[in-house]
Amino acid sequence: MRNAEWEDGFERLQEYLAEHGDALVPTAFKVDGYPLGKWVRTQRKHHAKGTLDPDRERRLQDLPGWVWDARSGCCPSLKMQTKASL
Repeated sequence: MRNAEWEDGFERLQEYLAEHGDALVPTAFKVDGYPLGKWVRTQRKHHAKGTLDPDRERRLQDLPGWVWDARSGCCPSLKMQTKASL
């Protein structure tokens, strides 16, 4: 992915984060036609494969609310309720 394209996705992710308070972007989410959800999923896939540029990895990691595994980052209060009921 070219640098300008990546920066565009990162900027849109920051805007999403400011509006929604987390980086758990639904896969199908688009903003102004831009497939932000797919962009986020791609970053997580590259991280999992070990192919994400270290600087990009650090920048994503530094975002408040960023998680590498969206499934584990979803619904923390629900997870706590489930554990409490066990």
